[in-house]
Amino acid sequence: MPTKRTALEVGTTYHTHVETAARLGLPLTDARAWQTLICGSYSRAQVLKAVADPAWQRERKAMLGTTLLQKFMRLAMWRASTDENGDIQVTNYVYALKRGGLIK
Repeated sequence: MPTKRTALEVGTTYHTHVETAARLGLPLTDARAWQTLICGSYSRAQVLKAVADPAWQRERKAMLGTTLLQKFMRLAMWRASTDENGDIQVTNYVYALKRGGLIK
């Protein structure tokens, strides 16, 4: 069973994502700004299992109607504070934003 990250790891990981995106100086509509949140590729079975998590569904629904900046910050924090399932969930969400045309 995957373990959750420690508070120090959460803070370090979150700030790494945010600082890297800020350093790029790209608008959040540019997919390159989101690359720090993408963790790799996963099988369909892994994605379906990860996104079924009720806590993730609550987080995902809470992001409805928020700005891209708010989504980015929430996704960075979610990924930093969860286990490998969080990596899968965030990666899948970023790809969904791409498919939906919100980021290019």
